Amino acid sequence: MVATWALYTGASADAESPAAYYDVSAGDTLWSVTTAYYPPSEDPRPIVEEIREMNDLSGSKLYPGMRLKLPSAD
Repeated sequence: MVATWALYTGASADAESPAAYYDVSAGDTLWSVTTAYYPPSEDPRPIVEEIREMNDLSGSKLYPGMRLKLPSAD
C-alpha cells in the first residue's frame, strides 16, 4: 500500500499548534493513518477515536479523497 501524505497547516491567533490534515488514499484506514502519523510509543486507540470525533465520522470507513483533520502530534 502506498500512502500519499498531504499535510497542511493553518494558523490561528489562539491556536497552540497548527492544524494538520491528511488526504485519504485508497486502502487507508483510521488505524493506518494513526500509526503512520503518530509515534509508535503512543497507543493508537484513543487517537483513532479522536480523529473520528474531530471529523464527525459515525463509523470507521474512509473514502479516497476525504480530508481528515488530525489532532496535534505534540
